[in-house]
Amino acid sequence: IYNVKIITPSPAAFDSNIVINISSPLFSLFEHPIPGNFSLTSTYESIIGAPLSTIEAKVSGQVLTESDIMSIASLHTAYFNTSPVPYYLIYVKMTSWSGVPNSFMSGALNVNFTDQVYLSGNMYSFTQITVPNRFGIEQVVAGYTTLTIASNIQSLQIGVVSPMVSIYYNGVNVTANPSLALSFPNTSTGILSNITVYSPSTATEYSSINVTVTNPATGVKTYVTLPEKGLTGYYEGNLRIVSTSYYSLYAGQPGVISVAPAKVNNISVISTISVGTAYIKGVQTLVDVSGSNYFFVGKIILKPEVTALTVINVSTGMPVSPSNLLAGKRYELFFNMTNVGTVTATVYAVVKITMNTSIALSPQVFVETIAPGKTVTFGVLWTPTKTGSYNITIALFSNPILDIPFNNTQSLYSYTATVSS
Repeated sequence: IYNVKIITPSPAAFDSNIVINISSPLFSLFEHPIPGNFSLTSTYESIIGAPLSTIEAKVSGQVLTESDIMSIASLHTAYFNTSPVPYYLIYVKMTSWSGVPNSFMSGALNVNFTDQVYLSGNMYSFTQITVPNRFGIEQVVAGYTTLTIASNIQSLQIGVVSPMVSIYYNGVNVTANPSLALSFPNTSTGILSNITVYSPSTATEYSSINVTVTNPATGVKTYVTLPEKGLTGYYEGNLRIVSTSYYSLYAGQPGVISVAPAKVNNISVISTISVGTAYIKGVQTLVDVSGSNYFFVGKIILKPEVTALTVINVSTGMPVSPSNLLAGKRYELFFNMTNVGTVTATVYAVVKITMNTSIALSPQVFVETIAPGKTVTFGVLWTPTKTGSYNITIALFSNPILDIPFNNTQSLYSYTATVSS
C-alpha cells in the first residue's frame, strides 16, 4: 500500500537533506493539503509518518525513529502532489557528527564525513477472518509491519564529490575538445552555450549555484547562475559569447563573456560550492568542493605553408633563378614559411636535394615555431657539382621523430633547379 524511497542523489553531502518520497493511493482518502508546498503540522505528521520506521547512520550509529524523523521534517516545508500517485516529499536535515560515540546534535541526523544511511519503512497489512457456514467477515486484524528485506530498505551514501562541469553547444558536448571549437560569433547577439554542473553532494542544499567563467584571451571574467533541475543535482544555465567589438553592449552584465578574433579562445568554467562544516579527525573544518573544465571558441588550425624559395649567389650576394645555376658555384637557398592557421605551430622542416635517385644534399632539419599570420625564413648552403636537373624538396612534420606530417595542409613541397656549366 505504501512506497517509501530516498530520492536524494548519491553520494550526498554530510550537511544536506535526505529527501524521502512517500506514496500511496490511500493518501487521497485521508485528509491532505492542496498540491504544492505546505507546513507540516500534527494533522499530517501521523498520516505521513505511519509508513516510516527508522533512519540509521551506519558509522555514527544514530538511529531516528518515526517520531524523530517527523520532528526533524516538520522544521522544513513539505510537498504534496496527487499525480501519478498521491505522494509526499519530506526533508530530513543531516549534520556532521562530532565523532564522540553516542553524542548527537539534536534536530538532525548526525552522519560521519563518509557514511551510509539506511531507511526502513512500514507495510500496512490486514487479515480478514471468516468462519465456515457463516456469512461475512467475522474479524479484521490490521497493523504495521517493519520491512526487513534488504531489497526494501533504502540506502544513501554520504560523501563529498567534486562537481563535474560540462559545456554544450546545440546539444553537443564541446568540453575540452579542440576539434569541437565553437565558431567565432559575428553578430551583436553572439552565440549561447549551455553550462551543466553535476553536483550530487549539494543536490538538496542549493536550488541554484554560480560558476565563474574566464577568458584569458580578453581578460574578461563573469559568472553564470545555474538553477537546479528538480532535486537531481544537475544545475544548468546559458552563457552568452560575443566578440570584443560587441562586448560594450553587455559590459558588466553577468553571464556574458567576450572572445578575441583571429585566435583560439580557451575559456575556463570553475564551480566552487561550500558543503558545510565537518569534523575531520576531530577538527571542525569548512569544506568546499570545486570542479572545473574548459572549452574553445575559434577553430584550432595548424597550417604552416612554404610560400617562397629564393636562391642567392654567395659570391655576388645577388638573387638568381633556380633554373639558371652554375656548377661549382655556392648558393644559399632561402625558404619562406608562413603560418596561415589560428594557433602557434612548431614545424619540423626537412630540406633535401636529389638528382634522380642520388642525394646531392643530405637531409637537413629545421625547427621553427611560428605564430599565426607570421612568416619565418630558413635556408641551406649548396654547391652543385654536376650539371643537370635537381629536385629540391621540403617536407613538413609536426613531431621531432619526423613521422607525423601536418594532415590539414600540404606537407611536401618540391622545386626544380637546373644547373649548367
